[in-house]
Amino acid sequence: MLATIKLMRPSWIRPKFRHSCFSSRLYTVSYEKAIRSPVGKRIPQTPANTYAKQIRFGEKAYGDLRENVRYACHIYREKVDKLPASESHRVIENILSDIKLHKKKIIATEFTEVLQVLATCDNNVLKRYCNDDGFKDLWMLGAEVSNTLSDDQLKIVLRSLTKIYMLWSASITDVLMGLDHCCAQRCRDWNTTTLLLVADIWHLMAVKPIQYMQAMLNLFDIDTETFAALSTPQLVHLTYFVGNVRGGPKSLLSSIETRLENVIEDLSVSEIGLVCHALFKSSYSICSTTLLQKIGNKVQKDFSELDIYSSVSILKQFRYSGFYQPSFFAALELYLTDEHVEKLNLVAISHYAVTFASFRYWNEKIFNAFVNKFISVASVPRKLVPFSKKVQELHPSVRARCKDIAKLLWAVTSMNHPCEHLNFDAVALDEVQSRVATGEMDWFPHYLIDCLHSLAMRGIFPYDLISLVLSTDYLKKIKGNRLPPSFKDQLPAAITGTDGFELKAKVGLTDIMQCLSDLLGGKTFIHCRSIIPHFKTADIIIHVDSAGHPLAVKQGHASKAHQRDLAVPLSDNMLHGLLGRIPAPEKSPAVENRKLAVEVLGQNQCVRDRNVLLGLNRMKMRQLEKLGYKVILIYPFEIQQLENSTHEEREDFLKERLSNYIAF
Repeated sequence: MLATIKLMRPSWIRPKFRHSCFSSRLYTVSYEKAIRSPVGKRIPQTPANTYAKQIRFGEKAYGDLRENVRYACHIYREKVDKLPASESHRVIENILSDIKLHKKKIIATEFTEVLQVLATCDNNVLKRYCNDDGFKDLWMLGAEVSNTLSDDQLKIVLRSLTKIYMLWSASITDVLMGLDHCCAQRCRDWNTTTLLLVADIWHLMAVKPIQYMQAMLNLFDIDTETFAALSTPQLVHLTYFVGNVRGGPKSLLSSIETRLENVIEDLSVSEIGLVCHALFKSSYSICSTTLLQKIGNKVQKDFSELDIYSSVSILKQFRYSGFYQPSFFAALELYLTDEHVEKLNLVAISHYAVTFASFRYWNEKIFNAFVNKFISVASVPRKLVPFSKKVQELHPSVRARCKDIAKLLWAVTSMNHPCEHLNFDAVALDEVQSRVATGEMDWFPHYLIDCLHSLAMRGIFPYDLISLVLSTDYLKKIKGNRLPPSFKDQLPAAITGTDGFELKAKVGLTDIMQCLSDLLGGKTFIHCRSIIPHFKTADIIIHVDSAGHPLAVKQGHASKAHQRDLAVPLSDNMLHGLLGRIPAPEKSPAVENRKLAVEVLGQNQCVRDRNVLLGLNRMKMRQLEKLGYKVILIYPFEIQQLENSTHEEREDFLKERLSNYIAF
């Protein structure tokens, strides 16, 4: 039902082969965002706790790379001898005195020395001076000399800034922009080691240098000799930074993929997880099946070597690239025992579950373990507190994100997993309602729609939440159109005005229609269109009278052709009709005319290797029956058998399948 406002796949099921282009991408993190919050206040975030957060949420492998890859991060972790508090006070007061009283202009050497000295001061002392006007003047003076720094001075300044983050304020923005511009101008003169070193230092400051990263990645893209000279650790390091800025030149990403295909056997599983995560964050799907097979073969040898981050990252890339390897999933089945699933957090479980569901791969024991883990965590009593991103980041293992709840709910529902005896529905609904009560769904409104869409597939319709998402104020929160053009072309005629895609793409549909036309006496007795406008799969409609004789079917679409509005009006009659809340009128003694809907199912509408409908298609059949149609299913394996059959054999098959409804 909620598909009337969400004619799309869930947000985590991304279109295949959608590459990103660096030149057209705007970075989501700018200098100002690194320093200031939307209301102009200082963000309580430091390079130290930023790095810790990244380790928790997906960049742990970056700290586990080989020694020659860990440049500034390794340097940052080294202990630095700090001056005593009294000495720190004296040094800082002298610096402020020179700046405030004398309004002294400084040169590059003096600016470097000042920052170098400040980096040795006690952190607690530095915090007391964070709002001092003298440091605002220092940053203004520093912005003026940033372009005159030598290469060595530039590295010292950048490293020192990572250690005096408590003095950062909005005034430092000009300094960062100047340093970024300086790095971008000089990157062509630097060797590969220096390029990656400088990028590492910027990473420690939790700032994405827009100009420098663009210049560096363009350099590796254009200078093929420099890229070819990259060692294997440097290639992994560069790939990490591509993911860190969420994009790069398309040709560079393609070159990285080609290089990885040759060196993948030399990488550790942590490094494989790192490059998979980086390419996924760049919205780049690996096109080489050879590379994906090598990754699958290497990983499935021993899943026990994988940490949670690496395994989830590899699953993300497999899902995003649309790559299914039977042996990989068979090994994964053996690996995911009840004991191992119990050790996972809900974030990891949601990724495992959505990967299984994306490839229509169902294992009852594993999904039971997923559901039991979800119920055990979600059922723990907790006090509802107002949601904030900061609280969520500090407690990733206690409460999963609403995004993870939506993923898990979709995966379990999509696979039609029978879990009524586990009380899954009640717990899931309570979890969704609690996220709404804390205000978390206000931050991520599309995930509430995902959750309600999954609940609708299970036949659960919380009217208070449905009314909420259909309200004008809530719909205003959902910005942008997430439907790619390739997906819009697949939408039914009630929206796009044509069923051409379905007729061309679905295997066996045209042959079945031709056979039915011959059996029933012409094309006027059948009609192919989407009966329910919020499902994009087409139905073959047949009307018969009380004696089983075919009747002419009115041709045309249910709504105006070329209607582009994706929000199909949901009337009360349609709502109650779909839910079966209006009692059907009593039938007269005579048998009334019947409406048949022949469903030619594709592989993507059934569980893999099983004649079991997926949750979305099960909901469609349920709604067709509520609207008075008798649904006749033709499964994919039957279509495969009919492909090599004669026309007469196909007609015999259809006669047998429809014999209870049509008098041939």
